[in-house]
Amino acid sequence: MSTIVFHGKNTALACGLRWSVLAETGKTSKVNAAIRKASQTVDASRFAIDQCDDTSYLGLYTEGISASDIQNSSKKHKIHSLALVFINAMQQSSDVDRSLLYAILVATPPNDHQGETRAVIVIDAGRVVHDGIENRTRAVEIVHEYRARQIQFRVFCDTDEYENSTTIEWDELIDYADKSNICNKIPRNPARLLLIGLGFLSVSLYGAYHVLVVIPNKAEAEARRQAELDRTPIYLKALSQAMEQVGWSIPSLVSFTQNIKSMPYFYKGWALKTMECNAVACTETWERQGGLITELVQMRPESSYQPEDSKSDKTAVLHTPNKGEPMRLTNEMLTPSGTPLHMVLKPPLNVLENAGATGQIGESMTWPVMPMDGVKPDVVVKRTRVDLSYKLPHVSEAINSFPKNFVPETFSLSAAQGMTIVIKGFIYEK
Repeated sequence: MSTIVFHGKNTALACGLRWSVLAETGKTSKVNAAIRKASQTVDASRFAIDQCDDTSYLGLYTEGISASDIQNSSKKHKIHSLALVFINAMQQSSDVDRSLLYAILVATPPNDHQGETRAVIVIDAGRVVHDGIENRTRAVEIVHEYRARQIQFRVFCDTDEYENSTTIEWDELIDYADKSNICNKIPRNPARLLLIGLGFLSVSLYGAYHVLVVIPNKAEAEARRQAELDRTPIYLKALSQAMEQVGWSIPSLVSFTQNIKSMPYFYKGWALKTMECNAVACTETWERQGGLITELVQMRPESSYQPEDSKSDKTAVLHTPNKGEPMRLTNEMLTPSGTPLHMVLKPPLNVLENAGATGQIGESMTWPVMPMDGVKPDVVVKRTRVDLSYKLPHVSEAINSFPKNFVPETFSLSAAQGMTIVIKGFIYEK
């Protein structure tokens, strides 16, 4: 259920909305009908719509037990989606493009006096992918999981329990609530109101009313219910959009690894310690061995110095744009359904292990992240985490040895461990 996590004056913030793709677009009547259909399946009382790129996402609000604080209040509160207020705050306080917005909000609800729960909002590439109340342990797991996928995730928290996080308070968030973020009431069906009025018009017309209105409405409701049960078209649309940009293309990553072989790892009293990259940007950590910070910055003119992350005079953190090409996944690249995953992954992993490298297979999950109720199983795509670790000279051969449905996501280099490379990505299969 959704929960009111904060309220002040006449405004309340709600967490735990159910987000899904709003397939119907165009006339307002069609959109209202789509909202009514979706709300009936979860008994939702309110909704919010988020427009991200060319897709509309419907967030359904269901009454939670904490909502009694609002219902019994002498003042009428306007309920806003915490996720949309958080996005609004990010966009208004920075110039980051919506599609490049990677942010996580972890905040303790004021009514949790023990401090054991957290409101967790995750914005991945501008889209709400997590919205809910979690216990402290699960909140930490979620933050680490998404940070491992994308190094550019920024964490906003009202406590100091996360490293490299930005402090944010509830009063700051509620200042960004506006009309576009209001959870509106579910629109009524005009036809239904009209039919109710006709039912009271005359008892003598009951027979005709039953034949001409009730029976067709029942047939329409049954047809609508059957259509709602099959959410496969909604999933396929979300899948098609997600496949357009899933990670870092292998040719681009190979070219990147070739180029870094020629970069300096020691320069005028500075030694490269670590480098973490994705297709968009790289973060380099340099260790001072007697050099001056001005000389390091001059050596990397395309990079920007990050003073907030350079915790001491012994280290310097640089942020560098990366012009990597994104990966586009196609159905032809996916492993056919029924093919054991180890038959696909074991051969290239065996080759890597023979060369002294290591590979690790992680958990599998359905993709993209969305409710799977009512989706036909034979169309669902799963992805499995794969981590590769080896030395720098063999990086190109290792990447090219993997099947075409392997999509790398992040690249890490540790100079302190003998130029060890770690590439994290996913294997996609039906």
